[in-house]
Amino acid sequence: MSALLSSPSTLWTLTALTGIAAASILVALSRRAQDLAARSALTNVAPRAANEVAAIGIRRWWRRRHAMIAIGVFLGTTVALVYAWAVGLDRLGPFGDVLVFSAVVGASSLSVLAGTGHYRRIIEQVRVAHAEATAFADFTSMGLRVSSRLAVTSAVVLTGATMMATLRSSRYDGISSVLATPLAMTALALLALLHFEVAGRLLAHRRHRAGTPEQLAGDDTVRCLVVRDAAIAASTLGFASVALTVPKLWIVLEIQLLSPENLRVADGMATVLAVAILIGGIAVRPRVSSKLLVGSRTPDAQPARDLSLHP
Repeated sequence: MSALLSSPSTLWTLTALTGIAAASILVALSRRAQDLAARSALTNVAPRAANEVAAIGIRRWWRRRHAMIAIGVFLGTTVALVYAWAVGLDRLGPFGDVLVFSAVVGASSLSVLAGTGHYRRIIEQVRVAHAEATAFADFTSMGLRVSSRLAVTSAVVLTGATMMATLRSSRYDGISSVLATPLAMTALALLALLHFEVAGRLLAHRRHRAGTPEQLAGDDTVRCLVVRDAAIAASTLGFASVALTVPKLWIVLEIQLLSPENLRVADGMATVLAVAILIGGIAVRPRVSSKLLVGSRTPDAQPARDLSLHP
């Protein structure tokens, strides 16, 4: 294990992942951070009367999101370390990539759970507020949609080119361990994009009810943040996959611009860049789309009935 951790890039990656987990826990426990997130998310929201109710849901989502990220990074990193210890350094190959991928799998898998539990039917008043389906474009900006699709498409094209170069190369027997981690990261980015496109539309088009228009406003706000977070996750994973794949393509094509030693350094720097991209995706400020005018719902004319008996 001491030999495994002797690489500077591996040590830096492990330190960065530990810092991400610790920072996420602190953010999840900090009321000030939750208040800042709520104010940032509600900058474009109108009318202001709904902000207080919406802020409650945002704080809960923000706390749950960062707690899940911290737990996922910790579990993923631990699994990678145990795997490295069990397999051995000689059979393992580049370990920094494995660390990043394991942490990303853990964080992305658990953070999806942060978006659940916000769509209950809450009936508290004599009159019931309801919301019709919302356009998917109103939940996310054009820039986020283009960025997520472009990032994942670039990762798929680059990984495919590297795979073809590996298959045609006489130095490698099929898909070697050199391409294993970028290929897995690209597959994860594709899953994230699929989750954004499918689950995001389901959330946007879902009709829901609440006791008051203000509660609907809060529900709309959190749903918008969940969809936006899915788009950011797809973009982050796509660009991280690109960062991990570029040096592999250079190695497979045997480009002579860099010496073997410099290629190893470039590979380590790519891992560091991938971690930096992931940090940026986690640290991005929540912001509700300006197209979503939450809180503009009107109460139903019919009296409320107990929906617990009528699912």
